[in-house]
Amino acid sequence: MVPTPLRGRQREISVFDDWLRERSSGRGGVAVLDGTTGIGKTRMLEEVAHRAGERGFTVALGRADRMAGTAPLAVLLDALMGTDPPLVTPGGLADLTTLVDQRLWLLDRIRSALEARSTQAPVLVAIDDLHWTDLPSLWAIGALVTQLTAERVAWLFTRQSAYPSGELAALLVKLRTVDPLEVTLGPLSAEAARAVAEDLLGAAPDERLSGLIEQAGGCPFLVSEAVRLAAESEESLPGVDSVPTRLVPSGHRRLPRLDPAAMRVLEVGATFGQRFSLRDVAMVLDEPAARLLPAMRTLLDSGLLRDDGGRLAFAHELLWQSAYDQIPPAVRGAYHREAARTLLASGAAPLEVARHVFAGAWPGDDEAADVLLSAAREAASRAPATASDLYTQVLTLLPQGSTEHTRVVVEAVPALTQAGRLDQVREVARETLAAGVDWASEADIRHKAAIAESLGGNFPAALAQARAGLERPGMPDAQAALLRGTEALELAWMMDFAPAMLSGRLAVRQGEGAGERLAVSMGLIAQAMAQRLQGQLTQTLTLIERASADLVGLDTQAARWLNPRRWQAWLLTGLDRFEEAEAALAVARHDLEAYGLGFMLNTWHGYSALLRLAEGHLDDAVAAAEAAVEISEQLRNTALWPSALAVLARVALSRGDIEAARRYVDYHPPYGGSIFDLDLDLARGMVADATGDPGAAVETMRPLWRTFPDHFGILAMEPPTAATLVRIALRAGRRDVATGTVEASTRLAELNPRVASVTGAAAHAAGLLHDDPDELVQAALHYRAGPRPLALAGACLDSAIALVAHGHQDEAVPQFEHALRVFTRADATAEAERVRVRLRALGQRRQDRAIPPRPTTGWAALSESELRVARLVAAGLTNRAAADRLSLSPHTVDSHLRHIFAKLRINTRVDLTRAVLAHEATVSGSLA
Repeated sequence: MVPTPLRGRQREISVFDDWLRERSSGRGGVAVLDGTTGIGKTRMLEEVAHRAGERGFTVALGRADRMAGTAPLAVLLDALMGTDPPLVTPGGLADLTTLVDQRLWLLDRIRSALEARSTQAPVLVAIDDLHWTDLPSLWAIGALVTQLTAERVAWLFTRQSAYPSGELAALLVKLRTVDPLEVTLGPLSAEAARAVAEDLLGAAPDERLSGLIEQAGGCPFLVSEAVRLAAESEESLPGVDSVPTRLVPSGHRRLPRLDPAAMRVLEVGATFGQRFSLRDVAMVLDEPAARLLPAMRTLLDSGLLRDDGGRLAFAHELLWQSAYDQIPPAVRGAYHREAARTLLASGAAPLEVARHVFAGAWPGDDEAADVLLSAAREAASRAPATASDLYTQVLTLLPQGSTEHTRVVVEAVPALTQAGRLDQVREVARETLAAGVDWASEADIRHKAAIAESLGGNFPAALAQARAGLERPGMPDAQAALLRGTEALELAWMMDFAPAMLSGRLAVRQGEGAGERLAVSMGLIAQAMAQRLQGQLTQTLTLIERASADLVGLDTQAARWLNPRRWQAWLLTGLDRFEEAEAALAVARHDLEAYGLGFMLNTWHGYSALLRLAEGHLDDAVAAAEAAVEISEQLRNTALWPSALAVLARVALSRGDIEAARRYVDYHPPYGGSIFDLDLDLARGMVADATGDPGAAVETMRPLWRTFPDHFGILAMEPPTAATLVRIALRAGRRDVATGTVEASTRLAELNPRVASVTGAAAHAAGLLHDDPDELVQAALHYRAGPRPLALAGACLDSAIALVAHGHQDEAVPQFEHALRVFTRADATAEAERVRVRLRALGQRRQDRAIPPRPTTGWAALSESELRVARLVAAGLTNRAAADRLSLSPHTVDSHLRHIFAKLRINTRVDLTRAVLAHEATVSGSLA
């Protein structure tokens, strides 16, 4: 049927015209078009897409199909590949197939393509039927919408409120954070409904048809059905309860009148989904396509089907639903099986036919299980959630306790872990182990389940998995070594250092004896972490270097996941060897990216944030920490999330934003007694103290200071925190806590006399406890030999305060001035203001002119890193290209850009380009 004019939607068209106008010249945006079935959402989307094309937009149009294949990102990629020229091509993604986890890199390619095209022309990505869109596409859309708000990229979605799902609901929550345009299509007016009928008929409707139109209730699809019913001499539309109730029986009434050949074509076509090819139907029916042409013409003439660019499509989703539901279940399963065989025979990948395979499978169907398993493996690197669903389907077909079932469980657990499905990991592992498995499989399942629990922060559960396996009599040496290494690591994370050392040594000995190198490396890392907590900072590096050497050439996902270089960077930071830590982080990042371990990239950003904070580069620390949190949220992996949140909270406090700091520390519940909690416990205590409750702060930080009799805890990870603990304890009147902290810090310095921050921290803490200016000045001297400017500034400030209190005002002023310079350079505005207040109290006001605060807006507000990013992006580089140029990650660049836009009070990359050009012209003019 020839497309008809869009009737009765002038108001909505006007709204979308305004929306497109704004998108073409400014920031990106989102529009969500809602409405009941048959109300005209698809027609409206097509109209908006057409108008966007007329305005010069690149239009990427995607259509979700309830019965489409399970190929990850199919809807989004089909839309992006369908533009002219294509935004994305298969060849442009081919190199990602070797990666273990493609998600972040795939997202980065799509984002870069949209960024690049949006500099040439605005882009509209329009997705019809968002509620049927594949889960990976929903995930990618959620990430891209928030990442591309500064680009000329618009998003238009149609949806039905009647089909909520977990992933879709999460996406809609995310979309609302970008202030979307939300439009709900209501019924047409009586006048518009009659106009629709007249367009279809080519003449005004008669009295009988007018009655049918009135029964349609303003639903455009029902109006068209009324016209067809009238043409077939029907007297009324059946039912009056609701639009779907009226519509679906209408379809049912029409289907039986088809001749048998047309009915068979329709049923087989419905098995493929809302769109299908005559060739596929012919192959399923084992008939020449030419013999089916009369049936196809009948279906086209009846209005059930329409031509869709060389394929056939149902005229409406509800007609497809009606045809599909009318197929008897047994026949439907047979059709799906034949559809799968047909598609596989024609060269389709297992992932493309998985939906058909499962729909036609039965318990014990080994052939179906093999196809679904191949599909799961195909999906694993691109979409762990899709792979998890497929693995789950395979498990339902295989008998519990069988060798094949166990083998699939071993393979499925990593995919479930990457998909963030910890509950399902527990359930599958519990059921499989209860059914009884061989030693090797039990060790493998328990080891992988422990990793899942550990990444989710449940270290006691991870430890329980390892120990349950070790308790099984007769466990072979290689498997026992693997479980012992797992046990050692979990004990180290839980700061139970003596058992961690013992288990670590056992893992090394058993692993070396059995040739299980992964176990050796795990045991060495556990010992290194335990020794760090005991204050043996230098010795830990030797263990980590051995752990790295043991993994060389071991090409397994578990070995890549372990990645000792991350721990090495962490340890080097604690030793004040920042340049070496930077180099170790670079190697770790290279390894993660080379193997495609995007699932662990958040940990890299977390360690980078801790290093930047120690260096006093607060803007860079924030960018890295925000990137860590963003990746954690995207991939549902909270490893090292607490440390990133702690960095954000501490920077917020240093800049006087207590509310933001409180939000950060309350954002994520504590892991509960783990080494990863320490940073966040410290930040929580600092927030409580900043709100005027040092007593509550001391109690909040109890997990920090109560460990000092046994191990050094937070002091071994970040020595300068000793001064923070003492300062807050003294304010709270808890001299016992302050004394215990000083004693621990002093012991740590005795063990590490050549580490400047450790000796400086000990002197700093002691000077605060004893109110001794000389010790505090000595602390500053120690810090001057190290690379921690903020720690030095803190010691200078405390020494100056003590000097004033003891009547040495003249000696205090230089200390105040040094602290002020450091805090100002780092843009620690609240700390800098504290110093200014004290200097003014001493009558020293010249520093306000000599060391002015950094502005909060404008070019002078940008850090050096932000300036570099701004210039590269203004030159036309995408986030990925700028990141490669600066040896950063695209997520870090994205974080920098958000802060640049806020400081320059701009909204888009176009605005940034103009601002950079204007600024550089001004600078050049002033130099001339």
